Amino acid sequence: MKAADIEHETPPKAHKETGATEKKDYADPSRYKYPIHTAKNTRAALSYFSKPKNRGGYSPEEVKRVARKIIAAAKKFGIDVDEDTYKTFGLRKGIEEMGERLAKAGRIDLKKCLELRKAK
Repeated sequence: MKAADIEHETPPKAHKETGATEKKDYADPSRYKYPIHTAKNTRAALSYFSKPKNRGGYSPEEVKRVARKIIAAAKKFGIDVDEDTYKTFGLRKGIEEMGERLAKAGRIDLKKCLELRKAK
């Protein structure tokens, strides 16, 4: 049985002790995995879930769902998520959001990027 297949009825003791006591405190609430209630836990969740072996028991849809929750928590705590991380999870929306941020910072010409994308 894979770790992703294990469902807990309550949060693991180690997570409870750090304050992750409710389902909303987890990126994967059905399994009480990947706590995202603090910046430290969110960084750890992002790191662990970015590794393919830790996503092995999840369907592609579940990966995207968990990844979106981790990324949302990262944004909440001001943690920068790079483009490669979005690609790792198969998310496109994040890439477009990142392009908009880079354009606002004057680092890329978003119109030119969109034109090149349409030309493909």
